[in-house]
Amino acid sequence: VSETKQALNRIISLVQSEHFSEDISRLKDDDRCTQRLQRLKPFIDDVGLLRVGGRISHANIPYDARHQIILPKRHHFTNLLIDFYHTTNLHVGPQTLQCILAQTYWILCARDAVRMRTRRCVRCFRARPVARQPPMAPLPAARVRNLRPFLHVGIDFAGHFNLKSNKYRNAKIFKSYVCVFICMSTKAIHLELVPELSTEAFLNALRRFISRRGLCTDIYSDNGKNFVGCNRYLSELYSFLQNEANNAVIQNHLTDMSITWHFNPPYGSHFGGIYESAVKSLKVHLHRVIGSLALTQDEFNTLICQIEAVLNSRPLSSLSNDPSDPLPLTPGHFLIGEPLNALPEFNLTHDNPNRLVRWQVIQQAVQHFWKRWSVEYLHQLQQRGKWFHDDPNTPLREGSVVVLIDNTL
Repeated sequence: VSETKQALNRIISLVQSEHFSEDISRLKDDDRCTQRLQRLKPFIDDVGLLRVGGRISHANIPYDARHQIILPKRHHFTNLLIDFYHTTNLHVGPQTLQCILAQTYWILCARDAVRMRTRRCVRCFRARPVARQPPMAPLPAARVRNLRPFLHVGIDFAGHFNLKSNKYRNAKIFKSYVCVFICMSTKAIHLELVPELSTEAFLNALRRFISRRGLCTDIYSDNGKNFVGCNRYLSELYSFLQNEANNAVIQNHLTDMSITWHFNPPYGSHFGGIYESAVKSLKVHLHRVIGSLALTQDEFNTLICQIEAVLNSRPLSSLSNDPSDPLPLTPGHFLIGEPLNALPEFNLTHDNPNRLVRWQVIQQAVQHFWKRWSVEYLHQLQQRGKWFHDDPNTPLREGSVVVLIDNTL
């Protein structure tokens, strides 16, 4: 033990003579040390090591804790010492490791040195890997082009919701779901009540949607793998969307109507943020209005129609405080020319028909809405809300240690 301690002191003496030679020579001449060590008031002990003088020399703690050995921040011996204590103490965190080292050694800029070494520990990196997020990609063409409402549609399911077969107290409870259709360009929402997760029920909801909103050309949705890590009730949605027989029937039906179905990449739920947000808005209103109350099918269908009207009356652009400005642009303007929950207008049946029933006037109004969409709403999509750029501190290059993460394992 004594030989090991002598060897350690000899190594420390060589390191200090390499980095603190000027301070050691000044202290031997009873002169003041350099400015970087003046706060520590260092001194040379009996074995020739440079130690911290400090202000706690009268504390009732061990000698090494009162007068720590001074070490430089950047030296191979310092790195080896930090790695040794890090491994010996079961890979503790930087703050705890710095506290342990401070019982014997005073490393200049210890916080930075300890953090740098712990970040390079392969075992700690594998235990707590940091997931890298690439920069946010530009929006798809369907989001930024002035297309007819519901020409490009995103679809997602919400539920299940418990409904009653009738209004009596002991009525039978059954499950139902809501199919959410959202326009990719105007954010207009269409909600359809689906009694079950079956191919026939979904195709019927799709037929009702097309009959009311017009034939769409492209449909975007998840591919079902995003539901794997969710709650238990979402496994039914996963089974429905992953069933090959259901997919074959749906694809054949859509092919007959010249509709192209686009699936998101596996585990790429952020690809469908627009309809995921619509599902969230629907659930927020349902939770605030009915909570856990079970409604009948007719009551629930009426409620989701009212929620649809509210969601289609949300402003797409910022509100103005000037009363002379026009009403804020909403998805309802592209559907009926005004918000769906707006107050009734004045009776215009007695006005001059030449001024009211002109096709050019209607076209002009529609073009005005699209112009406002381009000026007021489209530029709000320019900025990225997150995922701005790669982390410049940890660039990914050849030879970097990485851990592949699979949330389903």
